[in-house]
Amino acid sequence: MPARHSHEHAHHQSRESAAAPHGRPPKLIVSDVDGTLLDENEHVTPRTRKAISTAVASGAHFVLASGRGVRSLLRIVRQLDAPPMTICANGSITYDSAKDVVLRASEFEIAALRRLAEAVKQALPGAEFAVERVDHGTDPLAYVSTPGYVHAWATSDYTPASETELLSRPAVKFLVRAVEESSDAMARVLGPLVRDFAEVSFSTSAGLLEIGPPGVSKGSAIAQLAAMFGVEAQDVIAFGDMPNDIAMLRWAGRSVAMANAHPLVLETASEVTASCVEEGVAQVLERWWP
Repeated sequence: MPARHSHEHAHHQSRESAAAPHGRPPKLIVSDVDGTLLDENEHVTPRTRKAISTAVASGAHFVLASGRGVRSLLRIVRQLDAPPMTICANGSITYDSAKDVVLRASEFEIAALRRLAEAVKQALPGAEFAVERVDHGTDPLAYVSTPGYVHAWATSDYTPASETELLSRPAVKFLVRAVEESSDAMARVLGPLVRDFAEVSFSTSAGLLEIGPPGVSKGSAIAQLAAMFGVEAQDVIAFGDMPNDIAMLRWAGRSVAMANAHPLVLETASEVTASCVEEGVAQVLERWWP
């Protein structure tokens, strides 16, 4: 899942004065993955890895927060010096990668999945869909899609399956794909039809919606982890680039948008750093951990 958008922001400088003190170091660092932490080759660069490791060695907690499922996110975990706590599927799964344990999973029941499928057919005729289930890499049908589903990124774990199979088991995420539409436009059409029983968001502008259970987001998941760590929101810094990051950016005491972020994220965050390919996360962390 490479960086998938190029909403470049003209100014990389923090909205705070360059001479302003940075305050006390954050106790909890939470970072989105694609378009935020990774470079254009889906790598955590040596500079970024060192900044994270130095922060953790100094006592800070580090959390990955992604739309990816467990299996896909583990490819990123392996690039870090120490396996972190991870938020997967936009907050539906909290996974301890060090212990290989799913701490929490929020799922759509079958009836809700069927309601979503009907709403998609009504609002976005011709769209294809997929589901993601809780997975440790052993379930061959953890990621299944309708046969006509066109993947938004080159590497994909999805297996084609019938609609009956897709809607036969609970799932942590429901995805909708319409190749010729924008994600923003799709969200405007589908969102009002499902807002009472689902959370609609997206992490790419290329015609893909990612839908989670009601009240579930990266924000709700990081709030639970912060409580577990004994950290207050004011001591949390969050990094993101797409609308599926907005809930956690709003919750965190400090919020940082990447220069390549979606316009809604640029409006939400309290400051803007350099783009993901310019190691913007590392640039911010090095304020406290050079």
